[in-house]
Amino acid sequence: MPKQELNKNLNQMDKQLFKENLLKTIEEIIIASGEKSPTTYTFEVVIDPEITKNHNSADDWMRLAVLNNYNIPNKIRELDEVINLLTYPKQHFPLWVNVSVKEYSNDTIIFKIESSSRFRKPSQLQNKETNYPPFKAIVS
Repeated sequence: MPKQELNKNLNQMDKQLFKENLLKTIEEIIIASGEKSPTTYTFEVVIDPEITKNHNSADDWMRLAVLNNYNIPNKIRELDEVINLLTYPKQHFPLWVNVSVKEYSNDTIIFKIESSSRFRKPSQLQNKETNYPPFKAIVS
């Protein structure tokens, strides 16, 4: 994708594009793994506290209200739950998100979503080289 087109898409990032970018990342992982396409997939979300990084008030709000210990640990989520969990109401998104396979089970794949605890405007997101920021496929 030409850089100008990528930048245009980033500036127009919304929940739908965020979801599409996650689906592209999942597709990359499935192709790289050589596994058959699963019937279903679910997600485990892990938030990196990024203790040594600077956080702003929006990050703190997300950490305290949404990404707290009640909502995050040991829960398996559906796709739309993950999208709703990781999108800040004012079109801010996690700075980076790593996606990997946690477990294969019959026709289901459980993906591990490791997310930044910092939320930024679309133009500031990392992993632009993947063409579907802020996501990065981690294939083992």
